[in-house]
Amino acid sequence: MSTIVSTSSLTTSTASTTSTTDSYNSLSQLGADDFLKLLLAELENQDPTDPVDTSEMISEFSTLSQVAQGEETNGYLETISQYITSMNNSQAVSYIGKTISYADDEISVSNGTAGSVSYTLASDASCIHVTIYDADGNTVNTIDLGSISAGTYSYSWDCTDTNGVIMEDGEYSFKFSASDQNSETISVYSSTEKTAAVTGIVYRDGVAYLVTDQGEIAMGVVTGVS
Repeated sequence: MSTIVSTSSLTTSTASTTSTTDSYNSLSQLGADDFLKLLLAELENQDPTDPVDTSEMISEFSTLSQVAQGEETNGYLETISQYITSMNNSQAVSYIGKTISYADDEISVSNGTAGSVSYTLASDASCIHVTIYDADGNTVNTIDLGSISAGTYSYSWDCTDTNGVIMEDGEYSFKFSASDQNSETISVYSSTEKTAAVTGIVYRDGVAYLVTDQGEIAMGVVTGVS
């Protein structure tokens, strides 16, 4: 005599594939092939006196379709990602021998002079300050820029500390802070634009970095090529 196996018993017997029938709805745990095997096994072992409900089957086939579509989409996205990476890596080679402009969050001091800093105010500021830090994170100077309307501006540091002493050559970081007339903080985006001569390319984890006289620079911060 054949033995009738209920759906709940089937779930236990297939525990090596999935712990509970709830896993049918977990797209991250079951692939399309696994899902189909479980669905067929359920149909083969259903109780003839209490067959699987038609609406339930439609729901399970719908889930199977979603799993299959998800796997196909992931495959397409992976292919596109590899193609974009390949294109970026090929483009990086064309930078060799050229001078690039790039955005940075540091300002260089050389012989008492420094480049300018570009900053953008999201809205009108009644008070804005720029704080300069040395390589160790110590505050060198804090400058009050007064009240400024929304827009993009350029600031040039005179390279002095709070006592008016010219700072040594090196790299210094900066931070802008601003507030409106109600003392509410205003967003400020700032960066410096520097130039560097590209002499080579290095690849790490499939990502290209430009080797320059200023060190390695990620392609994502390049703003111009000449």
